[in-house]
Amino acid sequence: METNWTVCIILPVSGLAIDWIAENMYWIDPKQNAIEVARLNGTVRYVVLSNDYETPTGIIWILNLINYCVSY
Repeated sequence: METNWTVCIILPVSGLAIDWIAENMYWIDPKQNAIEVARLNGTVRYVVLSNDYETPTGIIWILNLINYCVSY
């Protein structure tokens, strides 16, 4: 079985969570005040949460729920 990987570098990233079951990765982009998701192979990337008044600083994936903390 061959796996193709796409490497995309997004700096800075202040948090990263991996969902091994669904093969997704979630990360925080502090410049965009957003939580983004993509498949582990780098495809199907989109913004899960974005706003102008909160900056997510930490993220964890537990039992199909995204949990994040915010710094003011």
